[in-house]
Amino acid sequence: MVVALSVLALCALAASPAATGAPPAQPATPVVPVMTVVSPGGAPLAVLPLRSEGLQLNEAQRLDGFSRARAAALGGYAVQTAVETTALLEAAQALGIKCDLGEAACGAQIGQVAAVDLAVVGRAARVAAEGAHPGGVGLELVLVDVGTQAVLRRALALLPDDPAAQAEAFEAVARLLFAGDGAASWLVLGGGAPDARVRIDGVDVGALPLPRPLAGVIAGAHILEVHAAGFLPWRSVVTTADREPTLVDVRLVVDPASLREVASPQQIAVTWSVGGAGALIAIAGGIASAVFSQSWFAHDAATRALADVPETSTTYVGEVAARHQAAAAVRAEWEATGAPGTAVGITALAVGVVGAIGGTIWGTMLILGNEPATIPP
Repeated sequence: MVVALSVLALCALAASPAATGAPPAQPATPVVPVMTVVSPGGAPLAVLPLRSEGLQLNEAQRLDGFSRARAAALGGYAVQTAVETTALLEAAQALGIKCDLGEAACGAQIGQVAAVDLAVVGRAARVAAEGAHPGGVGLELVLVDVGTQAVLRRALALLPDDPAAQAEAFEAVARLLFAGDGAASWLVLGGGAPDARVRIDGVDVGALPLPRPLAGVIAGAHILEVHAAGFLPWRSVVTTADREPTLVDVRLVVDPASLREVASPQQIAVTWSVGGAGALIAIAGGIASAVFSQSWFAHDAATRALADVPETSTTYVGEVAARHQAAAAVRAEWEATGAPGTAVGITALAVGVVGAIGGTIWGTMLILGNEPATIPP
């Protein structure tokens, strides 16, 4: 625009009367400046780096390069260079702007810093080969109006891995995104579960229920995935046709593992506490029974000592009387404290052993029950 105004100004100066006042020369044919506009022609545009998953840096940069080249060629946009975009992102970070480069709102924020009218944001993901499906690179590109933050166009495609074939396949994406005349389909998803995440060719495109049909899907085979908590992952190869809707009925199957009651960490802690307390009680009961049973062993020894007095001893009567008195005292001690203490100790030992074993088994079962179940294929 600046260049055009400069040219017009120079034309005006050249056509103005000379300082001498001589009448200007009249051209044979009037010259009318013409500006060719390709909608939205000449609009400044920034291509932000792809948010990629499973791609090498050079692969993502190659796709960014495709976008820049085709945006300028097909749409007539004034596209920022990769160096300018890198400097722009650094400036945005310095201003404290931190957002997901794959989101349209982020593209609008960065675009405002760049003083551009349009921004291209997108995501890419590696798609592994599956059966007859060759896999490739799943790609989503979105053209964003920076001023209104509106999504103008979206393109979703599965590109081959080979660079030459990838460039050829990218042409359909570029024509849809930058010229608005590419052929594409749209997906209409039914069924599923609320808040289930939808991925097409490895790219997350939102949660069910989708607010509107998924537009901009380039014709061909695509891998559609739906993931929801409590359900087994759903995966299907969907083939779309040009300018025709593709209806997909998502039927999720409940994950058997989700039906199991999962023990909380607090519940598991209680079981181990019971086991630990049982072990402590068993130890205390064992010690108590050992201590209190000493009076019984002392009484037994005193009783046996009565038979050890020689009958021929001149002090036989006196020794028997003394030992009998000692045995009686020990027996009284056993009956008063030894027997009750030993009974309590043995009972505590038994209860503690049961608690320790029971708590350990209970806790182990809860932990094993929390492990994900193995489901046969």
